[in-house]
Amino acid sequence: MFRIEMLPAAHGDSLWITYGSADDVRNILIDGGMRYTYKHLRDRILSLPAEHRRLELLIITHIDADHIEGCIRLLQDKKLGLDIREIWFNGQPQLDALPDPFTDQLGPEQGEFLGALIRQYENLAGRPVWNTSFDGKAVMVPDTGDLISKDIGGLKLTIVSPGLDQLFTLKNEWDEVIEDAGFEPGDIDDALLRLAERTDLAAPDVLGGEQETDESEFDEASEAGDFLDVLGESAAAFGSDSSPANGSSIAVIAEWQGKRYLLSGDAYAPVMAASLNRWLAQESLAAGSPVRTVELELFKLPHHGSVSNISEELLALIKCRRFLFSTSGKIFGHPHDRTIELILEKRHGRIKPQLFFNYRSGRTERWGNAADQAARRYEAHFPTGLAIGVTSK
Repeated sequence: MFRIEMLPAAHGDSLWITYGSADDVRNILIDGGMRYTYKHLRDRILSLPAEHRRLELLIITHIDADHIEGCIRLLQDKKLGLDIREIWFNGQPQLDALPDPFTDQLGPEQGEFLGALIRQYENLAGRPVWNTSFDGKAVMVPDTGDLISKDIGGLKLTIVSPGLDQLFTLKNEWDEVIEDAGFEPGDIDDALLRLAERTDLAAPDVLGGEQETDESEFDEASEAGDFLDVLGESAAAFGSDSSPANGSSIAVIAEWQGKRYLLSGDAYAPVMAASLNRWLAQESLAAGSPVRTVELELFKLPHHGSVSNISEELLALIKCRRFLFSTSGKIFGHPHDRTIELILEKRHGRIKPQLFFNYRSGRTERWGNAADQAARRYEAHFPTGLAIGVTSK
């Protein structure tokens, strides 16, 4: 059994993955969404019996606020009693350790809230958790050779983003990116002191941290669904994202019982395409004959369905029926119409695409039209409760 739930995360990501068997259920969390949607993640964890509140892995794909703020609150929420066995996150220590002779290392005074909280969690747990599958080094695609795969409780995870170039770019712009994401660089002690002043990022009942914030206070775009083209995506080229933070996104192919799932954070389309080509070369060599497409059970779209993070090249490399979009559609107007149209246009053969949205909103409702679905042979699915889940047996 493999099930992925897209929790409400406003314009961000918070993906809860359950896999295993009836008597051995395991959980992985990818990202935590915005700070004001943390209540949904918290409720999901509290739905588990106390003795089963365990994560085999927490993947924090990159430092943008819509992926990381909920994780900052989570790591402060001691009342949950959550046991996290490993955390994948490329932060300041991993960037400092990159083998780059031409770039000065970041100074010891630099850091950020999340890194400080991970170190604090390690101290409390009495064991290392930070990128331990990688000996504490960066989670990344190697420049040469085979892609790197890790076994997490029987689930195989293959890294398809970021590459060394993307992490170098993040390293060189670390201060600017951290500030853009709303965090200030500093050493661990100083970061924790500054974090203590940020009651908006505190866990519930910690220093007055709020738990029931109304998301509508923060979502400024029209609920009627009028697209605000704040990113210029109507004219943007496919696969043109150049954000250093997005480029550093950890993206993985998860494999369970012979089925594959592409979980992409906000990763660059060309980086993932290059990795998939390497994957196909490996598969072809093992099979002794050409393997031309990666067959996927589902594909969680990068960057919430942005034009700048999808491409014809990437779609040509996969054969997939289920496409997941994690976004309320507010503020940035994701997913963009052009992304959906490209998916429908580039379908493989008789495949009838299924589109899964974790919000039914003015932005996403347009794909709920039954007549359009019938005429163009696709399906759209929306949550009937808190989250939308996709299960594969």
